[in-house]
Amino acid sequence: AEYREHNLFSGGFKMGKLCKFCDVKLTTCTNEGHCCSNCNITSICEHKNEICAAVWRKYNGNITLETICHDPTLELHGYKLDDFNSKKCFMKEKKGAGGLLYMCSCKDDECNDEIIFSENITSSTEIKYVIALVAVICLVPLLVIAIAVIIIFYFYRVQRRKKLNKAWEKNVKSRKHKDCSDVCAIMLDDDRSDISSTCANNINHNTELLPIE
Repeated sequence: AEYREHNLFSGGFKMGKLCKFCDVKLTTCTNEGHCCSNCNITSICEHKNEICAAVWRKYNGNITLETICHDPTLELHGYKLDDFNSKKCFMKEKKGAGGLLYMCSCKDDECNDEIIFSENITSSTEIKYVIALVAVICLVPLLVIAIAVIIIFYFYRVQRRKKLNKAWEKNVKSRKHKDCSDVCAIMLDDDRSDISSTCANNINHNTELLPIE
């Protein structure tokens, strides 16, 4: 339901502010981030100078939230509220005995429906995204280094294999040349041996004594 602006006049009197007004009720709000009061009662404050206020308590394991109209010139649960000119209900911790205590106050209509413990809200999805982004940023340099090492190693192996192949081919050619030289030398030696034998036989024939007539 929609409510009239508080600056309207009714019967010649200025209406008070509209505030959530659920007194004390159990809540699932934790003291971090933003939280909704889940209060289904909206009240017109009795006095025109009253503002909206909220009180969050944690005591003996129970968490409660109180939403009310409050006169800022008066204390609330023994504490003076100094943030009543704010448009939003920013929770402030109050030091006291017996558990945690947070309070806030604000001047806009139903501004105590959303209570704010901290402005910086990070959802679990955003946290996962940030973690994933950091992981990617950290892993990319390592991945680049790994790829570079693999490429360098690959080219090193290729070049080494080429050098080994060239050395092997050169070795084979030198062996073939050496084998051919040995064979030729043997053949020359054999030819020389034959020539020497022929010459020796001729000499022997020439040195034989002729028969005397």
